[in-house]
This record gives sequence, C-alpha cells and structure tokens, in this order.
Amino acid sequence: MYPSDVRQKLASGNPVLGTSMFTREPFVAQSIYQTGADWVWIDQEHQPVGTESVGTICVQGRENGSAPVIRVPYNNPGDIKKAYDVGAVGVMVPQIDTPEDAKNAVKWAKYPPVGQRGIAPFFAGYLGVSAQDIIDNANDETILMLQMESVEAYENLDE
Repeated sequence: MYPSDVRQKLASGNPVLGTSMFTREPFVAQSIYQTGADWVWIDQEHQPVGTESVGTICVQGRENGSAPVIRVPYNNPGDIKKAYDVGAVGVMVPQIDTPEDAKNAVKWAKYPPVGQRGIAPFFAGYLGVSAQDIIDNANDETILMLQMESVEAYENLDE
C-alpha cells in the first residue's frame, strides 16, 4: 500500500509543499512527482481532466510518495467517491454554501461510522491490500477540503 503522511504533517505543524497540475498527461505528472512534492493538485472543475487520466496520475503520485489532491467539479457523491476511489489522498469540493452542503460532502467522503462512502475493491486489490485495510486507514489518511466561495457561504460560516 502507498500510505500518505500529508495529513499527519499538517496536524503536527510541519510545512507541506506542492503544486498544481493543469494537464491530463501522466508523463507530466511523473515529472512533477519526481521533484519531491508532498502533494499535487489536479483540477477537474475547470480543466478537461477525465477519470481515466486521474486514476493513472493518482497511482503515480502514491508510488512516488506524493499525495494527489483532486478538485471535483461538483459536490455530489459520485464525483467525491470516484476521486477517492482512483487514489486521491485529498479531495477539494467547490461551492459549499450551507451547513447541509458541508455535511453531505463529509458523508460522501468518509467510510462508516463517520460517513456513508462505499468501498471500491479494485483499488484495494491493485495495492495488494484488503478492502478492510483501506477502510481501517482511509478516514485517518484522507483530506477533505471545502471551498466556500459565495456570500451565502460566508453568512453561514458560524454554522
């Protein structure tokens, strides 16, 4: 398995360094990962990066010790689950305006008992671990970032 320590570094106050990638080309991703970046941000909201490319890019990142972070196009269970299922360590969710939006994103991103995410056994098999190993570690390893981008979101900040 290719665990990521980005969340632990952040929690302990250590800096993490990364960059964005605005191409869907795995060979470019490989070059970026070889720089030693702690994380690489892949934008599916504003860039034409499909699931097939993202899956390859995420596996490359994990193999190189870098945490892939995907900004999904929408706050919905399909996009969030798929981003984690292809290997993202972090998922950035745009347009979080209400407390309900935030709760739904968490629900779709985390395994029970925290959320309702289902397991994708293919990724576990690819990594040579059981689905239970993934479930046992994912809630602690993964990062969920919520983007508050509107006046409504600001007004709901205290909730």
